[in-house]
Amino acid sequence: MATDGPRHVPAGPLVRPLDITRKRVDRALLVVLLVGLPFVTVIVGVWAHSGFDHNRQEQVRDRRPVAARLLEDPHAVADSSGANRDARATVRWRDAGAARTGTAEVSMDKRAGDRATVYVDEAGGNIVKPPMDAYDVAASTVAAAVLAPSGFVLVWGLTRAAVRWALDRRCWAAWEREWAAVEPVWTRHR
Repeated sequence: MATDGPRHVPAGPLVRPLDITRKRVDRALLVVLLVGLPFVTVIVGVWAHSGFDHNRQEQVRDRRPVAARLLEDPHAVADSSGANRDARATVRWRDAGAARTGTAEVSMDKRAGDRATVYVDEAGGNIVKPPMDAYDVAASTVAAAVLAPSGFVLVWGLTRAAVRWALDRRCWAAWEREWAAVEPVWTRHR
């Protein structure tokens, strides 16, 4: 079974400075992983929650609910996977005294003539998605906090691989130099 090398590098005349450097770099990278992983998770979680909550507050400020009447029965709208996720219907509502018509997401159990609550933007009275709620903020925050460590571990792993590759190249070069110095002596004694 192949290993990355000795877990314990003994002191002695055969231990090269590069072996000690490799051991110290491995330990330092392990400390970076153990300290950085929880740190990144917490920082990204706090940052994501702040950002998503700010978006939710803006959406609550910029969107308002209005009562609308369905002009048709809802029809299912398939998402990219082909599954029916949303139901849409043409609705009519009154905005500043004027009747407006548009297409909105509604519950599939509604029928033509039923009332539904839709959200419109403050700027132009166009139908928009409902604002995020606390559940949406929490779910998005958890998703970001779960994905952040994955990215951190990926970067950490690539960094470790690059450092190990660079150290291995130096080690191989040192072996070449050492062999070049020793080989003529050994081949003469055979």
